[in-house]
Amino acid sequence: MRIALFVGDVIQAYEAELLEVTARLIEEKGYRLDVFANCFVPNSDFLHIEGLKSVFYLPDLSKYDGILVADDTLHNYNMNEDLRERLKKEAKCPVFSLRNPVENYYFVHADNKELIYNMTGHVLAKHGCNRVGFVTGRMELSDSVERLKGFREAMRDYGVPVREDYIFQGNYWKDQGPETADFFINCKDGLPQAIVCSNDYMALALIQEFNVRGIRVPEDVIVTGMDNIPEGHENVPSLTTIDISVENMVSSAVQALEEIAAGDEEVSKDIVVPGKLIFRASCGCEDVKESVFRNYNTMREALGSDSDRAKDCIYMSIDFGGVINEKDCIRWSMQYFKRAQKFLKSYMVLNKKLVARSQFDWNCDFFDEPVKDGELLPKIFEQELEGGTNVFFPINCKDEVYGYLVAKLDPAKKGYFNEVIAQLLITIGATLKRLEMMHSLGEAKRISYLYLQDPMTQLYNRRGFERKVREVYGPNAENTRAAIASIDLDGLKYVNDNFGHIEGDRLIMTVSDCIEDALREGEFAARFGGDEFAAVILLDENEDKNDFKDRLHEKIREASESFNNYPLSVSVGMAEINSYSDIIEGFKEADREMYAEKKQHHKDMPELPARD
Repeated sequence: MRIALFVGDVIQAYEAELLEVTARLIEEKGYRLDVFANCFVPNSDFLHIEGLKSVFYLPDLSKYDGILVADDTLHNYNMNEDLRERLKKEAKCPVFSLRNPVENYYFVHADNKELIYNMTGHVLAKHGCNRVGFVTGRMELSDSVERLKGFREAMRDYGVPVREDYIFQGNYWKDQGPETADFFINCKDGLPQAIVCSNDYMALALIQEFNVRGIRVPEDVIVTGMDNIPEGHENVPSLTTIDISVENMVSSAVQALEEIAAGDEEVSKDIVVPGKLIFRASCGCEDVKESVFRNYNTMREALGSDSDRAKDCIYMSIDFGGVINEKDCIRWSMQYFKRAQKFLKSYMVLNKKLVARSQFDWNCDFFDEPVKDGELLPKIFEQELEGGTNVFFPINCKDEVYGYLVAKLDPAKKGYFNEVIAQLLITIGATLKRLEMMHSLGEAKRISYLYLQDPMTQLYNRRGFERKVREVYGPNAENTRAAIASIDLDGLKYVNDNFGHIEGDRLIMTVSDCIEDALREGEFAARFGGDEFAAVILLDENEDKNDFKDRLHEKIREASESFNNYPLSVSVGMAEINSYSDIIEGFKEADREMYAEKKQHHKDMPELPARD
């Protein structure tokens, strides 16, 4: 049986455990597991995320008997939505979503409402609290909704009023510690007696911030979490939490998959696994001193490991800094990958060619073997992936994708991926980008022109456009009301085929001039290639986004007077954006509108005769 797993940042606690548990279970059953994953998924760089998403398009989904998706680990800039769309169209096998419900997937999860109900009941009954706060997860996720319901119902059933000013809207991550602490410290009646958090990351961030401010846990306030990540056990005070066994989730999903494969048509699409409350020091059920003594050696080992990883990253920067050609980049990449000593084999694919393979005995072979569409490795190497677990990582720099690395895991090892591997993947992409620029640019004085501009129209090219977008609408910029325009030249193929490419170039130049004439100060446009253009339009407070479309169509009508042998027209789609995070969705919306207009233009336009 062949199974795929799609997961986010595998150096994070849950994702790492999910990978290790799934790999072990699959190994025991003699199946093959292909994992499509990332490292270091950013919260504020959508271009890098576009590159990371490329790994989800590698596999031919028709070759799998089942698919597991850690959907809630792919929320950054809605990475999961693109994957969902692909699975909806192409997956013919059962798809299982872990922890987060997705329409038409099998849903493997714990009873979030009941577990938070029980944890809230613990702080109310066992610890006698009557002022209890709550930190939600991301409320667009169903488990966050269920956890909040569990809190509310427990408070009601224990006869304690729910105070809305004690409920903080969290995000399931560890970057809101100061904000969360401010919220509860400034509550009307002071700090609550207990705070129930929807996951461990938020609970640990809050405990850390309370410690900075001299607020003691659990003496001054009880804090609890959910998920039982390793950091919670290692923390001082150790974190009271809820364990939802990853092993139970994965084994339940695999068992259901086996039953489906055996012809069982009664397998439920709602698969509930048990959870368990774990009472530790952060609620007062364990002496803080015990967690200090227990975790002393763990913390000392962790500090040593952190120091070693930091050194590895420094040496890596030095080694890759001296790379002046692609082969050196490949050699250093495989060498650092092998140093992890966690993999039986590893492979590197660049520009749809297998370029290197290393094995556990430290030998590294170089190749130039094409990888066909639908293949993960050239056919002669594909058999090496059978049995066990293969992990695929994208090699990218921002949204430019160069290929991918493959690691065949050694089942005897644990802790497969860490910050050094994450840094390696980023360094490889950045180095290949640098080499590409060195090769392409040639003369330094032409760097801006070659790198940022379309040579035919003098508009920005895709890179220049993206750089300009980052300058104007970067994550730290003030929100600005604007619109994205997606512009497509109608009928270019007909002109090239019947009047020649010189005439086609004249057509492209004319449309480029019309776009520039329709722009106002501060606005900019780009040619992405062929007949595709884009523009960013600034909008006044009461201005309609379609005003630019009207201006452009008027310019096109004026220019069309010099084209007698065929009609001159463009299709335009518009989408309003208000912040950096809106840009990707804005492009998608503008493209949809543009294609709808193009379809209408095609219906309205009379059939043009082919020239002899």
